[in-house]
Amino acid sequence: MTTSTRAPKATRFELVSEDPAIVRDRETQEFHLWLRGPSDEVAVEAAALQSLATIAAMPRLSEVSRHFPQGVLCEVPPRHARRLREVARTLDGFSAERLLRELVVIATQVERAGYAFDPDLDDLWVVNGRLRFLRLRRVARLTRGRRFDVGPLLATFAEAVLPEPMIHASTGALRFLLTYRRPAELAHATDLLVSADDANQLLEGLSGSVPIPRSSTPLPVRSLKRFPSFAAAEGVACFTDVGLVRRVNEDAVGALTGGSGSKRWTALVVCDGVSSSPRAAEASKTAVHCILETVHTLEGAMPDRDLLEMALSAANDQVLTLPRRRPRDQGPATTVVVAIVRPGRVVVTWAGDSRAYICGPNAMHRLTRDHNWATEIVAQGHMSHDEARQHPHAHAITRFLGGRDEDGVPAPFHPETREVDAKEGWLVLATDGVWGLAPNDRVFEAWIREGFQEDPSALAKRLVHRALLAGGDDNASVALVSLDDLAVTQKI
Repeated sequence: MTTSTRAPKATRFELVSEDPAIVRDRETQEFHLWLRGPSDEVAVEAAALQSLATIAAMPRLSEVSRHFPQGVLCEVPPRHARRLREVARTLDGFSAERLLRELVVIATQVERAGYAFDPDLDDLWVVNGRLRFLRLRRVARLTRGRRFDVGPLLATFAEAVLPEPMIHASTGALRFLLTYRRPAELAHATDLLVSADDANQLLEGLSGSVPIPRSSTPLPVRSLKRFPSFAAAEGVACFTDVGLVRRVNEDAVGALTGGSGSKRWTALVVCDGVSSSPRAAEASKTAVHCILETVHTLEGAMPDRDLLEMALSAANDQVLTLPRRRPRDQGPATTVVVAIVRPGRVVVTWAGDSRAYICGPNAMHRLTRDHNWATEIVAQGHMSHDEARQHPHAHAITRFLGGRDEDGVPAPFHPETREVDAKEGWLVLATDGVWGLAPNDRVFEAWIREGFQEDPSALAKRLVHRALLAGGDDNASVALVSLDDLAVTQKI
């Protein structure tokens, strides 16, 4: 909308602010918002405001000004009102979800009144915990049969409230909102068009049973199934989420604690079902259950290194017993990373590309190396790192639970184990759906340090939500523990 920066030629009103354009009525000393621009656009906005006068979130129309041929006067928000972008960091999950639902209800009322609009972020204000609009920017009349696509409106809202309120919430409504973010990393999600009325029905469904979308609603039903799984204990947290693209969560996570004082120990396990194998979700869940059961039964009976290798061997045997389609087929398979943590000592065993990191106050160290084609071929000296990374088989997993040869015979299983001394910081286990969404380890470390002082559950949620905000194109899972007196004495 083209605007003029020249002050109005009027005796009754004086311009007191340019951005936003605020005028003062010399007679009443009241302040009003002055809408400027082409007369036809201003006329449509004025008509829309007039028809939406019953909506509390909309500014009241003071008058179609005789003094400003190309403007109308609206009330301004009260002095205690604040822009949504300023309030967002103080919102918890409940408050953010309430404002989101309020936004969709308002959009529904605007749609039913026959209009659509596209606000700027600074048009969204919060007054006493309720949403309020400064104006109806870029308003248009809906022709017969047209719907109000709320994608841009939801994207504007998401720009303000994400990621901070997401860190403290796992509600379906906020996950629904993630679908509508417009940054390049989520470009694949921008074609999900839903009318305001449809969005309202879908959000209502998230409070109870999942509704069946109308035939005219292209939003996939899978968008309503993205509910994460979360578990936490003192100093320990696990968080797994299906992500924004996959239909099924093939990850599994688990934790076990025991002992007390100087003899306290924690076991963490993260599994990522190999998506190219059948029943991958069953494989990962079976592995987690078997590993934790073995640790629970045999902890203290042998060194931790031997215990973890025995637990992974037992899990491999369990995964190999899962049904296959045909005798020669590759059966269910999963990657795994598992750790036992004691005061000052960490033992980690893994097979695949799920990783373990120790992040201390001064540096982060990766404890695992990926078991994939690129890593193996570089280690053998056949290719450089850059050449291997560009190869189409670069990310093919070379070690995992449930491996078989071409004839369907169980293949030899060779996990890798590492022990380190440690004090202070975090031990973080993560699938590639989390660490792989960070451009590099430096960025992943920054994600951890964002929540370095938080409790484990908040940090676990923060890491997964960062992965979702970066695209969420895979299942995302973490398990982590706060370590007393952690110090890494050995580097990769």
